[in-house]
Amino acid sequence: MQSERGSALVYVFIGVALFGVLMFMFARGSNQNTSTMTGQTHNLSASTLIEESRIFENTTQKLLANGCSESEISFDIPPYTANPNPTAPADKHCHVFHSNGGKLNFTSFNPDWVFSSNAFFPNMGTASGELAAYIDGIDITTCQKINDVLRNGLSPSPSFSGTIFTATFAGTFTATPVDLTPATDISAGCTLTDTHTTSVFFKSLIVR
Repeated sequence: MQSERGSALVYVFIGVALFGVLMFMFARGSNQNTSTMTGQTHNLSASTLIEESRIFENTTQKLLANGCSESEISFDIPPYTANPNPTAPADKHCHVFHSNGGKLNFTSFNPDWVFSSNAFFPNMGTASGELAAYIDGIDITTCQKINDVLRNGLSPSPSFSGTIFTATFAGTFTATPVDLTPATDISAGCTLTDTHTTSVFFKSLIVR
């Protein structure tokens, strides 16, 4: 009888040990899956923002090729009272988000994009402000992922102190634009900032 009780205790100990091993493996696998999913989320976020910015650039260049001047480009959105550009043609053929112009559907893009001429990108053109697209509120990991995908040499993501963008472009270019040093020699990237929220993705649409 004592032998049987001893054997039973051995089996109990073995069962507890196996259960512990299973829980450890499960937790490890769960952590790995969570890490993988988080990495994929950052990759997707970075790729989406880069693609949207390229669409804005291509559309802006198409409007210029169709006869719109730099000051006539409008990023106003339906019902076309949010970001008005008083110099844009009344028929809206220079509107990025209008069927007569760039034909982009605003609702298909991240709503937090800002289009501004407040900064110039050193060595990309003159010291005149570029017309560029910006979006802030990006977490640090996604910011670095953007720079990695673009292979722009910004690693780690640089820091910048200053107002990178202001109100949405309304047809005029800032007379004394900010020198956006992280944009030196590149047209797109992400910088950490102490002025805007967390970090900012920047993409030139018109280099001047």
